[in-house]
Amino acid sequence: MVRSNLGLLASCGAAYWRRLATSAGSAASADANSAVAATKQLTGVAGRYAGSLLRVAMKANQLNEVHRDVDALERLLRENPRIEEFLRDPTRSQVAKQRALEKLLDAAGVQTVFVRRLLDLLADNRRLSHVSQVLHSFQSVIAAQRGSTQAVVTSAVPLTEWQLALLRQRLQRRFYPDMPDARVDLITRIDRDLIGGFTVQLGDKFMDLSLKSEVRRLRDELAQQV
Repeated sequence: MVRSNLGLLASCGAAYWRRLATSAGSAASADANSAVAATKQLTGVAGRYAGSLLRVAMKANQLNEVHRDVDALERLLRENPRIEEFLRDPTRSQVAKQRALEKLLDAAGVQTVFVRRLLDLLADNRRLSHVSQVLHSFQSVIAAQRGSTQAVVTSAVPLTEWQLALLRQRLQRRFYPDMPDARVDLITRIDRDLIGGFTVQLGDKFMDLSLKSEVRRLRDELAQQV
């Protein structure tokens, strides 16, 4: 069902999306081919939605506009974590979430129909819990095409500039030892539930250095000894 509904993002009333793509002219064909290659690195539910958004944006020659909207939306969610908590809350009605979604899009200044339709589709498929992952997946592909990689760093408290610089250096050395020019851009988020420490999501790699996971590990060890 999800796979079939994903086609709505690319066709979404096939005539409507075809008309948008056609108006962009044949100059977008090379970019469309590039998008197909780029989306191969996207996996999972979030990756499929992000890949669909990337393809239609490039086909319509609106990648810069879509990237601007995605960037604004992701930044707003990052600065206001309670918004995403609300969208993820299973006790909230779909009507309430739809209203919150409209306010979110307006607050972020989203202008492209592609991004608005993407969030509508996530809401229709009850996938709003994947909003951040979808936006990050899209950003990761754009960053990779521009010679950089994005890592999401989630910490219990804000990290200092020195800590972020050190972490960026360590990530570059660990994952790109043979690429001295590789650049890792850090996206920071706050999650008080981590208690202390931080987690890092870099592509499909995940590192959990939080106090929360350490407490959980100790609790599990104690439970096994009882």
